[in-house]
Amino acid sequence: MNLGDNTDPVFKTVGQALYLAYVMEVTPASTPSPTETLIRDLMKQRYGEAPVPQAERSINMGGMNPQELRAQCALIRASVADHLAGQERDTICSRFGHQMTRAVGVRNLRDHYGSLCNTQHQEAVLGLIWAIYAPGIRQFPGENPRAFNLRRKKRENEWSVRGMERVYGIGRSVLRRDQDMLRKLLNAVEMQAQSKLEDLFTRTGLIGDPNA
Repeated sequence: MNLGDNTDPVFKTVGQALYLAYVMEVTPASTPSPTETLIRDLMKQRYGEAPVPQAERSINMGGMNPQELRAQCALIRASVADHLAGQERDTICSRFGHQMTRAVGVRNLRDHYGSLCNTQHQEAVLGLIWAIYAPGIRQFPGENPRAFNLRRKKRENEWSVRGMERVYGIGRSVLRRDQDMLRKLLNAVEMQAQSKLEDLFTRTGLIGDPNA
């Protein structure tokens, strides 16, 4: 998967590779920044002004330009599509995808696992799964605490079990049991998917051997 003459792993972890691959899917190709600046800006979007964890900071560009980086990220997304089973692929898309990619993944998971829930209201089950994969709220650079807390509370209310109880008329305890079951199940499927990708990415030199 590596491009050009770069023989060292590009990424530190499979999570880092997937995060960047799916961010690039929705990043305009016309972005004029040099590759290093583009990566730094994308990481700032994720972490704000807080220090970026070392595992996320160190990307070995090996001389790649933005177009080559986009090609690398497209190969990563293609690997997810080609090497994972349906539900494994859907958990990765739900976790790392943006916009329609995430929406399709969440809906597919609902369609496949919804019958395991005590809750048989399809929109309620969809909401339970969305709550698992909805991206967290972070404070924007320069955002005042009041505005941040308002956004955070809005997100919490949007996906809360209490809110779903009011909307769908389903008991909170039933919703919580279903969501706990779904969270454990989907986490296991996702970890299996990431393990397969880690093996693939290690063999192809995209990431370093985690056991080395």
